[in-house]
Parts: sequence; C-alpha cells; structure tokens
Amino acid sequence: MSRDSRDSLRSSTDPLRVETGDSVQPGPEEMPADVGESGDTGLLTGTVETTQYTSEEGLTREQVAFSAFYEFGNAVRPMITYLLCCLVCVLIGYVVLGGGRGLPAFLTRYGNFFTVLGTILTFRRLYKKSKAGGSTFFEDASLYRTELSLKKTIGAFLFGSGMALFLSAILTLLPRFGPVKGYVTHVGLAYQQWDVFLSMAASVLFTPLVEEIIFRGYMLNRLLQKWRELTAILVTTFVFALMHGSILWFAYAFCMGYLLAKLSIREDNIFYGIFMHAGFNLPSTVLWLIYVNVPGSEEALSADRFLITLLGTAGGLVALLMWRLYKMQRKVLPV
Repeated sequence: MSRDSRDSLRSSTDPLRVETGDSVQPGPEEMPADVGESGDTGLLTGTVETTQYTSEEGLTREQVAFSAFYEFGNAVRPMITYLLCCLVCVLIGYVVLGGGRGLPAFLTRYGNFFTVLGTILTFRRLYKKSKAGGSTFFEDASLYRTELSLKKTIGAFLFGSGMALFLSAILTLLPRFGPVKGYVTHVGLAYQQWDVFLSMAASVLFTPLVEEIIFRGYMLNRLLQKWRELTAILVTTFVFALMHGSILWFAYAFCMGYLLAKLSIREDNIFYGIFMHAGFNLPSTVLWLIYVNVPGSEEALSADRFLITLLGTAGGLVALLMWRLYKMQRKVLPV
C-alpha cells in the first residue's frame, strides 16, 4: 500500500460503509419528481426504500456478510502464516533437540530462538507475495524510513513506557485472585526463560517489530481498504488482544493495540508504533534484569505498595506529558 493511500481508502465506498458526510444537493431541475417543496423524497410514504445492508452495487445482506468474512480472512492471513511458520519451526526443533525433556522445558530453553526462525520465514513469504502483487513489503506494512521525526520517536517510546508503568502498577495493586492471579503468574513465567539476552531482545526489539508489521501493518491496511476506520481498528485490536491469553492481559493488550492503531493511521507509518510498543515492553524487561540479578528483589518490590504506587504515578505523568507535547505539535493524538 502506497504511503498516501490510507486516507483515500477510508473515504472510498464499500458494502460495509454507509456515508453520512456532506454531499452535493441537486438543483431544482435535478430533483426527482416525487420530491415536494420541503425536499421530502418519500421515505415515509414508501415510494423509496433503502437499507443499510445493501451496497451501491445492489448486494444483498448475505452477500455483504460473505464479503466481510472474506475480507477478514484475507486480513488475518499474514497472522496465520506467522503462527504456522513459528509452530512448524518449534516442532522441528523439538524433534531434533528435544531429547528426553518435555515440551515446556524445551520452550523455556529454545522457544525464542525457533520463534525467530519462524518469523524470518514469515517475512520472506510476505516479501515474495508483495513483490508478486506489484508492491513492496514496506509499502504493504506501511513501514517507512523517510521524513521521520526524532522527537516523535522518543516521545512515542516514553509514552509507551509511562503507560506500561501506570497500567502494570494498577494490575499489581489489585488483589491476587482470579484473572489478576493469572496475570501475575504469566509475568512470573517470563522471568524463567533460559536465554535471557535473546529474550530481552525479543521483548524490546523483535516482538514490537513483528507484531506491528503483522497487525498494524498488513492486517490493518487490508481492512482499511474495505471497512470503516473505527471498525478496522476495533477488529484488528480485538484479534491482537486475543493473542495475549488471560482476561487482564487481553484488556491490557486491547488498550495498547488501540493506541498503536490510531497512531499508525495518524502518522501513516508504523515506525512510531514500533517504538511505542517497545516502550510498553521496556518496564517488564528492566524488572526482569533486576529480578535475575538481585535475589529476593521480586518479593520485596511486590510487597512495597508505596513504591508500586509511586512508579505507577510517575509513569502516568510521563505518559501525560508526552501526550501534551504531541498535541502541541498540532497532531491528532492516538486516543
């Protein structure tokens, strides 16, 4: 998708969109015969029947539903390709290197490595598909390296870090039962990875790059070609959040995904979203390093509610400051 195409795509007519903006009104000589002096077109008398589910091409409700299902399937295809490639690589690795250890132990030791291999295969396939379609990988993903702003890049990163601290502090202070307990357990498992430095790189660099290309790049772009902007954002964000497991992780990822989608559309570039996403993942990586190198630090921090509140408040203030600075640059803020 070319860089200036998102706005034109969102304004085009399609079976799922009902335009309600301003339109050119016909002159008196162009008015239909059944239009009275008041401009009534007969909608109340039954002379003209309209339906929200019929397109200008005359598609029926069933055809519109099928079209929406097909467009959604086409949009999630890169994500499915990514999941299958990673799964195949992990299974092959387990057969070759698994030995007598169980799958959980294998994933802890080698999971990140084989996921990277699967991602490389995914990008290679997407590159070939884009080239075969007369486009490029970077255009289809809306990833551009020109006309970038260093201030925006730093601001996006700090905004993500601040929001992560703020949201994580709230979740940590909640009573540990039900979904909250599942959230804490999931976070704890992240610190048990064997390849620490590869896991750090995956969390702060690799994961943001991959997920932004797959979700806010390919998937969102394909939905924007046919669907309204808000619908495309919500569907993309919902699928993204589903990939994160438990209820609280879903809520956390949904908030993050919505902000990332709005930012990528406003800037017509997922580059800033990659850095915001990296900022979201940074606090957990820093805590990870502390927990690994300072025995007992995890228990001490979890018990210090005042320090957690202080960190959450500081993060919220940083995010708010970046929000204000971004707004002062006369940009539409991703909210």
